[in-house]
Amino acid sequence: MNRRNVVIGSLVVVALAAVYIQSQTPDKTPELQENVPVGDEETENKLEEVLGRTIPDDVEKVSLADLTDSGMSAIATRAEEGGIVEFTILADLQDSDDAYQVWAGSSTSTLKQLGVLSPAKGGYLFEYRKSGSLEDHKNVEVKLGEQKVLEGSF
Repeated sequence: MNRRNVVIGSLVVVALAAVYIQSQTPDKTPELQENVPVGDEETENKLEEVLGRTIPDDVEKVSLADLTDSGMSAIATRAEEGGIVEFTILADLQDSDDAYQVWAGSSTSTLKQLGVLSPAKGGYLFEYRKSGSLEDHKNVEVKLGEQKVLEGSF
């Protein structure tokens, strides 16, 4: 009986040590972020202030990622009413002699150039209104020449 108590006691000590070590080890599993907001409020407020425009609450919006790491920011919005798609980009970009081109499509392989961003009150603005489907404007890219500088998808 004495030997049995020693074995059980040893197992309890080992189990407690394992629990303690596990609780002290940082979890290396990355946290999955669900429902991450696409346009953070700070960026949205900044762009609204710079461009003097309000982004409506009843439209889909997405922040476009800066692929150049140069501090550029942009928000694309889209809405459909009666078969007419309204697609807008508000952007804070670096000044350039070349035009920033707007591309959109249902996938990255079907992108078509829709036009160019126009300078507006300290930022850049693109407005597009045509018959079509929201799915035709799911993926968005902004290019400067051949270089992709911003991208995002709804």
